[in-house]
Amino acid sequence: MRAGVGYLSQGSAWAYGLFDGAFGFAWLLGSLLMGYLYALSPAHAAWAALALEALALLSLVPLARRGVG
Repeated sequence: MRAGVGYLSQGSAWAYGLFDGAFGFAWLLGSLLMGYLYALSPAHAAWAALALEALALLSLVPLARRGVG
């Protein structure tokens, strides 16, 4: 990912900071969600993880069709 950020921003430190900040915030939100679901039931957390992974995979399909990456 960092290589992509560097390519798009020509090495701007601000772009790296923005990317890392957004990545960290997304990680925090995901951890809070999974912790909450695990507190309800480990099965809830497992199903949520499976569903989110499937959504992530589906989001890559258009990129694969365009030949990106």
